Amino acid sequence: MSLIKAHHLSKHFRVYQHRRGTWSALRNFFSPSYTLVRAVEDVSFQIGRGELVGYIGPNRVGKSTTIRMLTRILVPASGQVVVDGRVLRGELAED
Repeated sequence: MSLIKAHHLSKHFRVYQHRRGTWSALRNFFSPSYTLVRAVEDVSFQIGRGELVGYIGPNRVGKSTTIRMLTRILVPASGQVVVDGRVLRGELAED
């Protein structure tokens, strides 16, 4: 039986794009532009009881974002997380 299951996790962020220049400041105010950054895209894995796991990879590939979704600090844009048989829903923990 798996202790942690992550099924098709994804997380996207909207990042504000600042335009430089005198007239651009006014344009930024009235017409802000954003870029969609995909921090995690379609990650799936299972970790069984007693398994020792290392989560490694290059910088800026979503390792911390994935851990934050597993601990309910961040809500995934899509996918499902099951920890010890409990399905973690979109709402954040209050307890």
